Amino acid sequence: MVELDASSAPDAMSESGTPAKDAASTVDASVVPDSATTDARMTAPPDSAIVAPQPLVTALELGPISACLIRTEQTLCWGAVLGSLPARTTSTPTPVAGLGKTSAVSVGSRHACAIDTQTRCWGSSIQAMYPSGVGSRTEAAVNVGEPARTVAAGLNHTCVLETSGIARCWGEIATGLADTLQLDSGSTHVCAVNLSNRVFCWGDNGVGQVTGTPGGSVRNAWQLSFRNVLSVSAGESRTCARLASHEVTCWGGPDPFQPILGLQDTVEISVGDAISCARSTAGAVDCWDGTYGLTAVRVIVAGATHVSAGTERACASMEDGNVLCWNAGAAPVLLEN
Repeated sequence: MVELDASSAPDAMSESGTPAKDAASTVDASVVPDSATTDARMTAPPDSAIVAPQPLVTALELGPISACLIRTEQTLCWGAVLGSLPARTTSTPTPVAGLGKTSAVSVGSRHACAIDTQTRCWGSSIQAMYPSGVGSRTEAAVNVGEPARTVAAGLNHTCVLETSGIARCWGEIATGLADTLQLDSGSTHVCAVNLSNRVFCWGDNGVGQVTGTPGGSVRNAWQLSFRNVLSVSAGESRTCARLASHEVTCWGGPDPFQPILGLQDTVEISVGDAISCARSTAGAVDCWDGTYGLTAVRVIVAGATHVSAGTERACASMEDGNVLCWNAGAAPVLLEN
């Protein structure tokens, strides 16, 4: 969810307590400035004879004001430098101090976390960064816990999938879940797939992003009716599940449990706010929601290795190691390395 008001602190919040966005001064720190085109289709991946290849990206994650990727086990981030004081931004992927060889990274609203030999976080959301709730803002990653399989950062919470298979969360959302296979966090809700390939969600359910029916907050893990779920992705106020049948079904908002049309052989999904995307086995990327509607639109024909959707933008890593980013409804452009 890479959206940054360059005139304010990277941790700027709206009066409602959520990350400020959609202001006229907002610029996208995740992409090179876009051309005037509004064609959302890309006819081919970048020409490797023109674009210099880069080391392969093994993880890619967009947050509301910052984004990160992992190359050769090194975490590089751009956009707002989370935890910096005075506030700084960078338009190119820059190493995060305090991290060793990383295997996973997740970007929240005001903090981010990665896993090397330990779970380490940086930023300014004290409640979300530290399980004890006690600590200080930092732009260098600090140790906050034991090793884990993966990590998921939200607005004011963080969850880890421990090596034991237990999903454990702290901050405003503190519910856990045993026998977890995969975990993802939205801004204010969390979802997981268990070893039986069932989906459980908990947290803010204001527009039905947890249960499918709007209403309040769900404290304990809520089991949805889906079976044979391979993965789940939680966004700002929407959730999607990837099923063994190759279908992708989403809930939250005015269209609960709506199957997304136009997808084939999906191997990865990423739900943002006004944009959500999927990657196929052939490396094609299709997006929906916002300006796209509920029928997926082809954005990248082939060659993508990872995809991540943010507030109104998405990025994909390519087979040559480069990263393409695009606004909803616009053509992809190359991320500056």
